[in-house]
Amino acid sequence: MKKIILLFLATLLTSTLFAEDTRVGLGIGISDNATSIRMPIDVPMQEGNNLRLEPELALDYIDSSGGKTSNFTIGSGLYMTDDIDKDIQIYFGMKALFISNDTTFGAVTTSSTNLNLSGLFGFEYFFHKKVSLGGEAGLGLNIGGTSQYGTLTAATLRYYF
Repeated sequence: MKKIILLFLATLLTSTLFAEDTRVGLGIGISDNATSIRMPIDVPMQEGNNLRLEPELALDYIDSSGGKTSNFTIGSGLYMTDDIDKDIQIYFGMKALFISNDTTFGAVTTSSTNLNLSGLFGFEYFFHKKVSLGGEAGLGLNIGGTSQYGTLTAATLRYYF
């Protein structure tokens, strides 16, 4: 787990490698998967008008009648961006996430770690020069303890400093 956190911090520190026209922000999203609603926090780092690096961190917890599951997610996306209007930006690219989950049913606890690779397409609508509301959709593949693929959707609110 320490290596994953160090990887996340290293990704954040790469913002110093970007040029002076880099915009850094903070976002919160809401996304739905088969078993829970995730609320990831992301740090978009927009380089000019064409490139975005976006580290992400999320923690979700599910308590159902059959058991309890907690998921810790950390990773980053790399996107090509394009301003199609003065208030609208589209983006597409890849996201890689490490997902660690613990599931408890009665006295039995199981743990797994997955790598999720996703291809995404999204948009942002800037209703203020520093605030945007966006959405994204894509296809992801989980590799690891629970290998599977599926569709992804999310809505995001971002503030750029």
